[in-house]
Amino acid sequence: MEQTKPITKSLFDFIYLDRDKLGSLYAQIFEHGLLLTSKHTRNHSDTTGSKSTSGLKMEAKADALLAGAKAETSGNQENHTNRIAGIGAEDTYDAYYATPINLLNKLDELGFINRGLNENSQYGQIVLISGEVRLSDIGIIRDLWYPMNERIFKEASKDAKMAKEAKNNLNSMNNLKPLVESLSKNIIFTLQTENYSAWSNLKREFVLIETQDFILKNSEWIPGKWFCLGIIDSLPSDSSRFEDRDGVNVNTALREARSFFEVNPNYFGITPIVIFRNIGN
Repeated sequence: MEQTKPITKSLFDFIYLDRDKLGSLYAQIFEHGLLLTSKHTRNHSDTTGSKSTSGLKMEAKADALLAGAKAETSGNQENHTNRIAGIGAEDTYDAYYATPINLLNKLDELGFINRGLNENSQYGQIVLISGEVRLSDIGIIRDLWYPMNERIFKEASKDAKMAKEAKNNLNSMNNLKPLVESLSKNIIFTLQTENYSAWSNLKREFVLIETQDFILKNSEWIPGKWFCLGIIDSLPSDSSRFEDRDGVNVNTALREARSFFEVNPNYFGITPIVIFRNIGN
């Protein structure tokens, strides 16, 4: 049996795929819309066939994308010619999992991707940024924070000197309970680049990992180099919008929520489309 040769040297480990955004963009740049399945027909022959390949190999495109170079050509095109046709076979593939790679390559080829964040970044730009990632799952805080603090309070109450301070701390945390409960579905994503940082609230249904597992292994800051393809929603200068005006103090609650999530006023706001890391050798 002929050994299958891998088509790429770069492997991507996706931890977030916004299927709605992926499908919407894919349908706009590919002629027939979002590809759901693909079929491959092959023939077994007693004679050796010929094969010609054209275009840029997939590994070259992937490597160029992460290195910051633009890939000018589309993917591989292979032409097979067999002199004698034998037994035919047809394989059906789920094309969905190739969607993010195809989209990344095509957006890069068409020049839609802006690399990095800078003072010239604007609303609505598609950006590819890389750096260290932070995941704050408020659901985990809700499930672990209060039981742990009840336990700490009970232990501290055994010491008369520590009891008063422990009670005050417990009361302060209980005051935050309504906020934590209301935000318990949120997963706050922060990516810190060399010069700028970006943040967003992830949609839990599109997260492909167990956030609790990642956080317990690493704390909230996940080591390694991560990549995010996203759309810019807000700029650091937008922080002034959260100042109270004309006696309206609804922004006070918004500032408190941003503070709770440790969202710095100088952060960019983005809508992530895909979040991934490069794995393998």
